[in-house]
Amino acid sequence: MNYRLPVRWYKSICLFSLLLMAEVPLSYALPPSGPAELPAVRKCQELTAVAGNLYRLRVQLEARAQQQDPLAEFCLSLVPDPRDALAPFQWLAQSAKHGLPEAQLLMGTAYETGMWTDPDPQQALVWFTHAAQKDFGLAQFELAAIHFEGRLGIQPNLPESLFWATLADEHKIPEAQELRASLERALKPRQQQMVRLRLQEWHSSLSRP
Repeated sequence: MNYRLPVRWYKSICLFSLLLMAEVPLSYALPPSGPAELPAVRKCQELTAVAGNLYRLRVQLEARAQQQDPLAEFCLSLVPDPRDALAPFQWLAQSAKHGLPEAQLLMGTAYETGMWTDPDPQQALVWFTHAAQKDFGLAQFELAAIHFEGRLGIQPNLPESLFWATLADEHKIPEAQELRASLERALKPRQQQMVRLRLQEWHSSLSRP
């Protein structure tokens, strides 16, 4: 079974950018928010609605981006720039560098699919891992799928997949529940126990100041 997600996110992002270019009202740009929505995209929608037009939006976002605001950089990656066709990817890279997990997830997708840049499986894995380590459920599910399927040049690793699938399931990512259940049936009790211990360490680290 294929648990892959990334192309779906790029379709949503590209659709959003095209609608912005056409100045379609933001209420029509994306479907209602659900558990698998990219939160940063919704925040960009809100900023766009307040700005009123693309020129004012870009000016406001570029001012914030000068202060290394990762959300502003992410939103700029969604705004078409007639001055530079590569600007969206450059802004996305900046946002990812400054720690926004949605941007890191999409950077992983860009390097895996070859959209905006040459494919680079190692870089894709790096960015997916960065986002997953930020406790971002969608990236955790993506990493679980990668280890389950053995993508990006790595061998399948079912315990590693279960670890990330469990975290994604805790974030209510719908596909994660099925993957988690499948892995729990496949793994031996000792392997599951090792994953549980690792999950305990993960949750303890999150609770530390």
